[in-house]
Amino acid sequence: MNNIIVDKSYFVELLIKQSSTNQQIYFPILQVLDNKVTQGVETYNILDVLVTPSKIALANIALLQSSYLNLAVGDVNQIWNIPLVNLINVRTGSAAAGSVFNGFCYELNNLKIIWAKSFVYIADVAQISGAQDEAFAFNIKYTDPS
Repeated sequence: MNNIIVDKSYFVELLIKQSSTNQQIYFPILQVLDNKVTQGVETYNILDVLVTPSKIALANIALLQSSYLNLAVGDVNQIWNIPLVNLINVRTGSAAAGSVFNGFCYELNNLKIIWAKSFVYIADVAQISGAQDEAFAFNIKYTDPS
């Protein structure tokens, strides 16, 4: 797998309210990504990035390890259950992170993702913090096909 050359990128936060029982967290309407093609997507773990730009703590490691990305292309969910830990590009390499540095952004072959129909599935909602709000953070690499 080759690392992509970034044309443009957009940072997205998905808020997880403390003590939530929602298993699906949908992406908001992302107008900046309308009619764009997605080249790749990456996420981060709390050992490497502590807070999002809006100062929300990143999702805890156990929550990240039990969550999956689902992407809609057109009217259907075409990409199912990519483990979020598979999307981590920058890693500490510590045992607590659950993995080592991979150095590559997860590539998506220039797909037109419908972000408002795409979501993160949380397999174990018991991992959601009862003490504070958390967020999944994504950096979406995209290009304008026109």
